[in-house]
Amino acid sequence: MTPTPSTARSWALTLGLAVAYLLFGIAWTWPYASVATEALPNGINPTSLPASAGAWALWWVGDRAAHGFLGLWEGPIFHPAPGSFAYSETTLPLGLLVAPLFWLGASPGTAYAVVVLGSLVGNGLSVRWLARLLGASEVSAALAGAFAVASALVWKWFAVMPLVPLFGMVLLVGTAIRAARAPSMRTAAEVGGSFTLTWLLCLQYGYFTTLVAPLLFLLAPIDRQRVKVAVVAGVVALVTLAPVIVPQQLVLSEQRMERSAERAEKGGASLTRMWGGAPVKARLWVPGPGATPSGMYPGTLLLGCVGLGLWARRKDREVQVLAGMVVLSAFWSMLPTIELHGFQPYDVARAWLPGLERIREPKRAAALGMVLLPALGALGLDVLGRRFAWVPVVVVGVALANEWPQPMPVQPTPVPDAALVEALRTEVPAEGALLFLPFEDGTPTPEVDRMLVQIEHGRRMVNGYSSYYPKSYWAIRRSATPVPTPRTWDLLEQAGTTHLVAPPGLVPPGSPVVVVREGEGWVLYAMTSERPKGQ
Repeated sequence: MTPTPSTARSWALTLGLAVAYLLFGIAWTWPYASVATEALPNGINPTSLPASAGAWALWWVGDRAAHGFLGLWEGPIFHPAPGSFAYSETTLPLGLLVAPLFWLGASPGTAYAVVVLGSLVGNGLSVRWLARLLGASEVSAALAGAFAVASALVWKWFAVMPLVPLFGMVLLVGTAIRAARAPSMRTAAEVGGSFTLTWLLCLQYGYFTTLVAPLLFLLAPIDRQRVKVAVVAGVVALVTLAPVIVPQQLVLSEQRMERSAERAEKGGASLTRMWGGAPVKARLWVPGPGATPSGMYPGTLLLGCVGLGLWARRKDREVQVLAGMVVLSAFWSMLPTIELHGFQPYDVARAWLPGLERIREPKRAAALGMVLLPALGALGLDVLGRRFAWVPVVVVGVALANEWPQPMPVQPTPVPDAALVEALRTEVPAEGALLFLPFEDGTPTPEVDRMLVQIEHGRRMVNGYSSYYPKSYWAIRRSATPVPTPRTWDLLEQAGTTHLVAPPGLVPPGSPVVVVREGEGWVLYAMTSERPKGQ
């Protein structure tokens, strides 16, 4: 089929905007892109620890994809704990996207950069698409996409890879609008597929989007055809999502992994918290004495555009529903911090909603609302541009200049010791299991550094880092800190550990190990079944 001139123009415009959003995203997170092949971003975190874990997860998905996803959940960390890859976000779509990069020998930093910078582009394009779907002009929609790329929320969480791609939620809302306007099997499949994508990109976003998504039923009067569309969308989502979500949730349930109510409260949003702890230092924006915008605050000028757009389209049913989703997502983000005469509604929600007890930071529920705001803001930009087309450009330019962030902190990725990697590949069999000591070695991120080096040697480790830790890991760690004890050797033998890497002199004399190889600052030991007398 030969593309029509209008179709060709549309694709050319989209491609041009993608390039523009990419360049803008690089500038917004500078100097990260300049060192991305050998460093990972920190965002507002003191280290790149979550980014390192995310880069490792990308590698593991690609590794398993090359083997038909055999053993996906049995990650090579926390040996011998079962299902260790299920302890954190899996980000399967992103891992599949960059799998060829790992197969071609790219660094973890390169793969991570492709994912997060590409996600900024996806965020911008999806918001621009949603704004156009709502009737915004080309210029206003493109500017709304720039707002999405420059989200302070995303800058703040840039080191937490699953939190960067917001476009899955935008696609879900947009496809739901399309299905409400023109219900069909095709639009139903689009809704179901975008729902699955939202979950697979980020379980936390998927969970909270599910709590807010019922509002989408209000987009149009419910009739027989739309009920059929909803059912088909649900079936598509169930069939495509269940093979991933069910095994993961079974692992987490078996391990009894959940967050405390106190931890949820600390991770909740509130009106006061929204005004503090800003990741950016505003140059012009002064809402009050000494105030600075927060990662949970979308910006005064953007909110002004949203308010103007809501007023102009106040009778528009679709706009009303999206505004309701913004409010409801903000409500869920703040619910853990709400207390009514000693009664905490979030505790009731935790008791009745399966899976809510595993959410560490409920404030992330606000991400859905934050990414819908630019699309609604495009409607306000249209109002501002009615008399003078240049006004929206100036408003957005001032807003972005006003909230331009500080330089993105980065941390170099570990440089693998070639001699150690060679020794591990040569001396440790593929079915072996390693323990690296000490657990704390004076570096900012020792456990995830070992995981990144694992990409080079591929051997299973007792060490690891994730959202949850198995009890077996903590037992070994406590027994081996600061040095291995008799209980350490018992636990390692029970775990089937075959080898140990430690600095010279750390392993006590007479321990049940034999030296296999030595290098600069490290000794590779093999475990033996012999025990010193008295043990």
